[in-house]
Amino acid sequence: MADKGFPAPMRRLLDPENGVCRDLVRRVRHLRALEREVQRCLGSVPGGQQVRVAGLEHSRLRLVTDSPAWSARLRYQCADLLACLIRSGHSVAHIQIRVAPPRTGTMPERGTARRARLSADSARLIRDYARTVHDPALRAALERLSGRRGGPAR
Repeated sequence: MADKGFPAPMRRLLDPENGVCRDLVRRVRHLRALEREVQRCLGSVPGGQQVRVAGLEHSRLRLVTDSPAWSARLRYQCADLLACLIRSGHSVAHIQIRVAPPRTGTMPERGTARRARLSADSARLIRDYARTVHDPALRAALERLSGRRGGPAR
């Protein structure tokens, strides 16, 4: 059997000139450069560092900020930002602003999520159904589930 070069070293996959992911690497580098340019253009705007570039497609620049207040401020700055980006050589014709929660970079710890609760009626229905199940493991699981009562039926 011929060696197909797998597993391939990451360096070869991410090579911006010949790698399998070259188009992706180039796009990421371009978007990072565009984000630095947006930051430069917004340099005098308070909170400009809270703006991220989400994408650029068909001359439409998508910006993301973490609050509606910053989104409103950015909308007032769109014309100046667009002019600045065009002067610096970027082919942007329209700016779209979206609000998204900030990236934390970490996953929530296990067990910190809120435990699901059932209404009393739902718990009763699951418990009644569990009595009709012949598989002991499934019956036990349904009985445990029916114990997650949280509040009155709605």
